[in-house]
Amino acid sequence: MEIKGDCFIGRAFDDEREEWERRDFPVADARADALWVAQAKAANAGKNLSAYRTSGLQQQMLGGGGGSSGAAPEAEQQQQQANGYLSLTEGSDEVEVRFALPSGCTAGALAVTFGARKLSVRLKSGEVMANVHPALQAANGGADLAGPIIKDDSTWAVATEGGQPVLTVTLAKVEGSTIWRQLLA
Repeated sequence: MEIKGDCFIGRAFDDEREEWERRDFPVADARADALWVAQAKAANAGKNLSAYRTSGLQQQMLGGGGGSSGAAPEAEQQQQQANGYLSLTEGSDEVEVRFALPSGCTAGALAVTFGARKLSVRLKSGEVMANVHPALQAANGGADLAGPIIKDDSTWAVATEGGQPVLTVTLAKVEGSTIWRQLLA
């Protein structure tokens, strides 16, 4: 994975039952031969982690879903692509949405902006992206979200998956928000 710009590496404990806590991450643990690296490698051997998401992971592992509906995975994926995104994962405090980007697209080519109830995902060039909902690309500040967000706590990043660039947007929901079940209002 290529990282451009600042990077924060840390360790946290989060069993999703209590508040998460940061834990010490000494320099020795940043080495490729650190004990935790070997343990993680062994624990994940043979697993396909390409669909890994940070949002609602424990719910998914316990069979609680985490997708936008109770539909079959194939039907849900088709619906999400029709809605202009690859996947939508929702937890009680955040919504993570992933978009397929045009080949060769980089983070520097994007303009992603957050409003109290809006999201905009556009190419700086003004070109239209086929795999991103048209309302999100509108010049009027983007699309209305299904619920309010904390814009300063919301983030986005671009990574390459299977040779294709993918944008992951994490929207921090306002405390006490209801389950959205969809991205747009």
